[in-house]
Amino acid sequence: MALSAARVSQYKRDGFLIVEDLLRERDLEPVIDEIAGQVDNFAQTLFNAGKISSTYAGRDPYTRMAAIAADFDEAPGLFQVSTPMGPALAKLWSSAVLLDIVAQFIGPDIEGGAIWNVRPKVPENALMTVPWHQDSAYLAAEGQYTPQPACWIPLLDVTAELGCLQVVRGGHSPIGNAPHHVEKKVADPRSWYLYIREEDLPPGEVVTCEMRKGSVLFLNENVPHCGLRNRSSRVRWAIDLRWQRPTDPTGLEGVLIRGPRMRSASEPGFRPDMARWAREEREKYDEWVKRGDRDPLDPAIDGSWYFARWDPDFRRSSGAAA
Repeated sequence: MALSAARVSQYKRDGFLIVEDLLRERDLEPVIDEIAGQVDNFAQTLFNAGKISSTYAGRDPYTRMAAIAADFDEAPGLFQVSTPMGPALAKLWSSAVLLDIVAQFIGPDIEGGAIWNVRPKVPENALMTVPWHQDSAYLAAEGQYTPQPACWIPLLDVTAELGCLQVVRGGHSPIGNAPHHVEKKVADPRSWYLYIREEDLPPGEVVTCEMRKGSVLFLNENVPHCGLRNRSSRVRWAIDLRWQRPTDPTGLEGVLIRGPRMRSASEPGFRPDMARWAREEREKYDEWVKRGDRDPLDPAIDGSWYFARWDPDFRRSSGAAA
């Protein structure tokens, strides 16, 4: 599906675009089923480790992680960072329905972004409530100039009560990052988030992005956005995926492997080997988890590359380069 010229202009002007009903049930159901299977394995691992009192096997996908988090509040974050990309999600990420739109933003040569997430936003959990930020702030400083459009895909209808996203219309211009700060210094010390203070947000209308299941929110890498607190009784499952040009820096050199090549203008018949990339990414993750005496069920993220960028105290305490 290609967007009209007016819709592409709207994305470039506003820094975001909601495309209603872009995905069908048959696009999403395999991903939902895959995640449900991953939650089953995850719950069994936590139960075997004594982290939770039950696997809550009788729960549906929209309540089960909330029950698990009531026992172990770090479970949603651990699931987000430790669960590998499955084939159903890989197929959606590299699907024509998404790539045809991304090509209108960055051109015909497309590589997946190095960062992707499946987010189980459980009710009233501060560790899963993402404050105002720009995605590019999590990269090395030069990464803020790499076009890296993202899409945010809810797996159910989302409202403000369920913790949908808010964006600042036009807040991506001029290009570059607003000042960011490290949330763990002022809030939960387990937080891995950066945040923009309200007074540092660029001017623009704050838009609350309530969406139907099947709709997709495309985001410019520099548009400020946040997730509202989930005040419902259900888990707000959502996916975020990213893309960039293969010739541009990722902003994550030396941290994460590059994303998979997905399209090539010089090879019209090119097909990505998503399974191979997922294996390589998992090997990198496993190397990180197994370092030292680290507990594999510790969900903490080594955010040194972005903490050090924004926090002089962290640079001094960690010995990171300024």
